[in-house]
Amino acid sequence: MDACPFCTTYKDLPSTPGGILFEDRLVYVHHYCRDEGPSYLGHLLLKTKRHVPGLADLTEAEGQAVGQSIARLSKALQACTGAEKIYVEAYYEVVPHLHLHLLARYPETPQEYWRWKIGEWPQAPQGGPTEIAALCERLQAYLAQTVRGSVEPHHGKGIMKGQHSMNTTPMKPHILALLHFTRQQEVQLIANLSDAERNATGIPNAGTTKDAWTVKDFLANMLRWKELQTQNLAIVQRGEVPPVWTDMEVVHQINSETFTRYRTSTFQAIEEEAEHVFNAFITQVERMSEEELNDPHYYAWLEGARLRNEVLNYGLWLPCNQLTICALQLGKKQLAFQLQEALVQAVRQSTLPDEGVGVALYNMVCFYATNGEPEKALHHLPEALRLRPTLVEVSKRDSDLESLRANPAFQAILTDPVLLARVPLSDLVKPHDLHTSLRGEVPPLVIDVRGSAEYVVGHVAGAVNIPLGTLESQLSQIPHERPVVTYCNMHNRGASRGEQAAAQLREQGYQVRTLDGGYPAWKEQSFPVEAALQV
Repeated sequence: MDACPFCTTYKDLPSTPGGILFEDRLVYVHHYCRDEGPSYLGHLLLKTKRHVPGLADLTEAEGQAVGQSIARLSKALQACTGAEKIYVEAYYEVVPHLHLHLLARYPETPQEYWRWKIGEWPQAPQGGPTEIAALCERLQAYLAQTVRGSVEPHHGKGIMKGQHSMNTTPMKPHILALLHFTRQQEVQLIANLSDAERNATGIPNAGTTKDAWTVKDFLANMLRWKELQTQNLAIVQRGEVPPVWTDMEVVHQINSETFTRYRTSTFQAIEEEAEHVFNAFITQVERMSEEELNDPHYYAWLEGARLRNEVLNYGLWLPCNQLTICALQLGKKQLAFQLQEALVQAVRQSTLPDEGVGVALYNMVCFYATNGEPEKALHHLPEALRLRPTLVEVSKRDSDLESLRANPAFQAILTDPVLLARVPLSDLVKPHDLHTSLRGEVPPLVIDVRGSAEYVVGHVAGAVNIPLGTLESQLSQIPHERPVVTYCNMHNRGASRGEQAAAQLREQGYQVRTLDGGYPAWKEQSFPVEAALQV
């Protein structure tokens, strides 16, 4: 078999006009340059560093990373060229090595020259090495500035990132305090362990089943996710886009690999590594500025979310949940309850919004309800729902609250008119019903409100991508006369991005529902999906 030409060209690219304008561990990108004559300005080539025949040969994690790169590059190319659309084309028939063409379609390009004929337009912008190098320089500057949070598109249009108003109350000290709180709870649990509990070993091949985990497995899992988040923060500070873990299959794979990796380690070795990883995590968070952590518009790739959410997910919410489950499995119920109560108090004392306190309270209610403390659960449930009203609908079907269903006090809470007045309207549509309606006379407009990187990897066939953070600015693209269905991955039912988007659209007078179970449920039932080849 002949050698793949793309596998041998990576080292020669720096000598070409513009050189390598972007690269990460998986891909590299350069501007296309013809051997002779001028080249079409705005034609980028993305290639994988390792030999991959096609998109289907990527792992889920690699596909997600490629999608993120495509989204970043498309935005940069559109901003720096003034293009009205960016095409992403994949052929790899002549050279069986995954490579994607990103092509800028300029305004007033005649329709007969759209897509693969775009370079044949006689008036298309053309350039030689000097013009290509200049464009690549602008693209590199844009990519760097986007991650730092200060972007001004080359063609003079767009919003300055990082210039939005913020809460003036410093939150970084409170975030760090919450991370230290979690570590203290971990140390407290360790101090209450017997030698037998320290030395117990989990069941093989049960890396995703917490019932089979021992204390060592929980501690190893927590340190691994902190380690991954620390790496992500370092990636962010290098000006790159980190991976995200929205695919539960990938999450389970990481959990399983972590279980296997640490199964034969001693408790002392895991404890020492946990301390080392925590210190590295804290150091990395301390390097982040107040604005980087808390401004929802600072990082374009977060699509309107805050970086602090990622930090707290893996430094507070996940480990506290793990520690509570671990304590309960050890029969240390009182210790588990004390941890949850201390967590609520710590979040109350922080500057996190009331919704954060509501989540902490609701989680505590669930632990009470599933562990024989219905009175305590019912005592705290009203405040949890008042602070996080979207959890009212969740509580009606939450299996953790099953023991409370027949209690009149529970029914009284859920029918309290004062509380119900605070609850946003929620209307879910089952995947089967959506599939049927899409074949009807007036099919709904399906809006994927996830980030563009998630959308590119796979989405409901025919869905348009309007990330939640950009929804308000894109309302003009959504016709009022057509029903709308929003969706996301729905990992946090009751407060998911899809439901938040639906609430925003209802306020604007739209007839809108949300896909129950989100994209995972749609895909699981084998309804039509597609990957994006056009951005």
